[in-house]
Amino acid sequence: MFNFRHLFGEEDRLALLLREQFKNYETRVSLAMIPFYMERVQYIGKEIQSKLTEKALNADIEFLNQSLEEVNRKLAVEKSEVQSLATALY
Repeated sequence: MFNFRHLFGEEDRLALLLREQFKNYETRVSLAMIPFYMERVQYIGKEIQSKLTEKALNADIEFLNQSLEEVNRKLAVEKSEVQSLATALY
């Protein structure tokens, strides 16, 4: 779009620049989520092991297992989005 500068006004150019900056920001934010989810998976795994050794209530263990599945799903989505962004750049 920048090849046709004569067709766009200053506001259009600024809007395009802002959109590009926002895309870069979203990429950085999503990359920061992967380590967060990985730490969360480790923490929940440790909590499950702790509850199993304590012979805690099955409801507590089931809740932790559901949380672990949800975090693993979010981690997989985040990784696939980052991978698709990486392949789109090349």
